[in-house]
Parts: sequence; C-alpha cells; structure tokens
Amino acid sequence: MTTFAHKGHMNHVAPVFIAITLAALSAAEGAQAQAWRVESSTDAFSDKRTVTASVRGRGFAMVVRCKSDLLETYFLGGYVGDDDANVRYRIDGGEVQEDVWDSSTSKDGLFADAPGEVARWMASGSRMVLEYEDFSGTPHQFNIPLGGSAVAINQALDACGVPRTNPRTIDGQVWRRVVIDIDKMDRSLVRGLQNLLNDQGFSIEPTGRRTQGTYAALSTFYSGYWTRCGEGQDLSASCTSWRSSKRLDPDADYTKEPIDLLLEVIEAKRTAAAKADTPTEITDVQWSRQVSPEFPERAQSRGITQGAATVSCKFSGNGSLSDCRIVDETPAGAGFGQAVLRAARSGRLSPRTVDGTPTESRVTFTTDFKLD
Repeated sequence: MTTFAHKGHMNHVAPVFIAITLAALSAAEGAQAQAWRVESSTDAFSDKRTVTASVRGRGFAMVVRCKSDLLETYFLGGYVGDDDANVRYRIDGGEVQEDVWDSSTSKDGLFADAPGEVARWMASGSRMVLEYEDFSGTPHQFNIPLGGSAVAINQALDACGVPRTNPRTIDGQVWRRVVIDIDKMDRSLVRGLQNLLNDQGFSIEPTGRRTQGTYAALSTFYSGYWTRCGEGQDLSASCTSWRSSKRLDPDADYTKEPIDLLLEVIEAKRTAAAKADTPTEITDVQWSRQVSPEFPERAQSRGITQGAATVSCKFSGNGSLSDCRIVDETPAGAGFGQAVLRAARSGRLSPRTVDGTPTESRVTFTTDFKLD
C-alpha cells in the first residue's frame, strides 16, 4: 500500500495522510471509470467522522474528503515530482481554470488550493478534463466523469460544513480569495475568525458554521482595507508595501490574503494601543524635591564607600513618583537600588503638561553615593 501525505498548508493543523492501493489504480487500467462512491468512518478516539467521495478510472482517482473538519480535494494520477504542479481543468466545455496545486509527500498526488470551489464545480458538472505538468514539464491529461458526483460530493461538503452553493453566486461582493480562505478552515478556526470579525465591529454568531454572513463580513473588511489604503490612509505594513509596489506597477496585486491581513490589522491595533498606554520616557529631569537616599547599611558593612543606582519611575501630572523599578545598580546587591526606591516616595518632579494638560510620563535617573 502506498501512503500519500499532503505537504501542508497554513490552514492544515497536521499532515493529512491518504491511503489508496496502487492495485486499485492498476486494475482500473483499460477499464471504464467507476461510479462515484462515498465511504464514511468514525475515529474511535475523537469520534470525528471522515467522509470521502471518490471516483477511479484509467490510472487516476479524484477525491473530495472531509476529515477532522478539514475539506480536501485532490487528484491521484502518477508521479508528479517534488514541486507543486501547474494544473488546468475544464468542466462541461466551460471556462478553463488554471492554478497551482500542492504535491503530496509521496510525489504522486496533487491537492487543490481551493478545495471547496473545485468540489462545488465538479458537483455541478457531468465531465471534467484535467491536465497537470509533471516535474519535467510533460503534460498529462485525464477525463474524469462527474455524472452522479453531486450526491457523493455534497455528503463530504456537508460533513465539513462547507456550503454546497458558491457564496460568490449569492453575493457578488464576496471575494474569491475569501471563499478559498474560509473553505480551508476547520470549524474551530472558523469560530475564531467569527470572533475576530465581531471584534472589528461585525455581528456574526460564532457557531463555527460557514455562514454567508461570515463570507460577506470578511469580504467587506478586505475590500474596505484596500480602499482606505488606496485613499492614502496608513493602516499597516501591507498597505505600505502595496502602495510602494503600485509606484512601479499600477496593477500590482494586493500583498496579503484576507485572513492573514485581518490578523495583521488586529496586531497593528494592539501594538498601537500598547504604545499609547506606555508613558513617554523623559531624561531631562527637573526636580522640585530632590530624591535624597541614605547610604545603605549593607554597603557600609561590606566596606563599600561609593556606588550608584539607576531607577525608572512613573510620575503623574502633579510630579509625584510611583511604580519605581531598579534599572541598574553598582555594585550589585549592595543596597543602593533599594535605598533610591525608598527615597523616591518623597521625591517630586516639576509637573509636566502637554497643551496645558498634566500628563503621565516615565523618568529614568541615576543617583550617585559616596560615603564621607
């Protein structure tokens, strides 16, 4: 038995292993393609179902599978090589689709980058022509029967909670990139996405189900981001990168996919909020009541006659010090830092204002000690 493993995608939590016997493929040589079939099993430990819809024919197998809430659409048809492969396919004489599919670790399987999209198209058609280029650039073409596939494929889609109908056909504003991103997530990640979108002002029930509202909300976020970026707003690193690219190429593509962009924006907001909460650091200290610590007894008992301590404190608009911390102490452990911390309670700085309003800041200062 040969084992196939998907090399992985950012939305795959763990490598996915697909087992199929080479004997089954060999037996199909010279024979008519079999009908689409469905196989279902339940994991004895996690109780999660695996639903596999597949068809086998002359030297190939086409599979749509839901395992652990992850949907995968993949093709098995001979040695591909180490690299991913250029794939083009056409269903019932329609538009030719071209994409790059991920190769399996066993080097003879290809995984669709848009599993939900490909599965939905197959379920709506009667015949598919698929061609891929192997490691040497040699094209290999296969005719895949799709008659009766809808019943089988829909069971796999339903098991993963992936919509049977393309969300883009319901709402023209939904981006293909959004559909691809969401279709590849498991339910827990979809639920996390829904919570993140709610944090951005959307209203979506975090059920983990791929609702039309989830696709639409992420599309609205994605469209709005690039529109505001194009209008000159500084939003995050991807916006800056995209504008730089457009100076060289006016048709430059967007620099980040929807979910990655959402995470980037959230992190940028968190960083900005943390920076806003961090008091301004000042070094030009102006005292209204100088910190005057006593020479520490610990240093005296060790025969130490001089030392220094650097301390950082927060000070309020009225000049009082709080939240003091030792930054440095020389020599270490001689008690100079603690002495400054005790004395800082009674120290006062000249009040600091911004536009006439008292403001909090942090101040770092060094106190020198010398025993007469």
